[in-house]
Amino acid sequence: MQAIPAGNRAAAPATVRRVTPERAARRGIAAISVTGVLWASIGIGVRLLQDHAHLGSLAILFWRLVIGGLVLVVMVDRAGARDLLGEARRPARLLLVAAGSIGFQLAYFYAVADAGVAVPTLVTLGLAPVAALAYESVEARRTPSMGRSPSWSAH
Repeated sequence: MQAIPAGNRAAAPATVRRVTPERAARRGIAAISVTGVLWASIGIGVRLLQDHAHLGSLAILFWRLVIGGLVLVVMVDRAGARDLLGEARRPARLLLVAAGSIGFQLAYFYAVADAGVAVPTLVTLGLAPVAALAYESVEARRTPSMGRSPSWSAH
């Protein structure tokens, strides 16, 4: 084994743990399952907080962003931190995404308070593909057609 001089300890190769395709598939299935449960339960969670904790939509939004931000800080690695810093160099884009996220969540939470859980959830699920198609149509400078679907969807 080769000795590493005291001044060059940072240059030591990192141990790389190989991820087999089977392990990656299991992790992917677990991640998408957890995501589905969390996504499906947000409307019910908001309704419970509004009814039993007497929190308003704005307070729920605030705490959701704080807790979600803290979870992301804990989970992000160095490469992710570099990516975030790269995005911070484009403040207009970052502010647009933040405003869209806050606006969507706030509108959804108010809709849950006013109309219950089912209607806002169905509208949200139905609106996503329509919004994606509209965005791609604007980007491609083409009008949407009945036979055209977003490039990321299954054909």
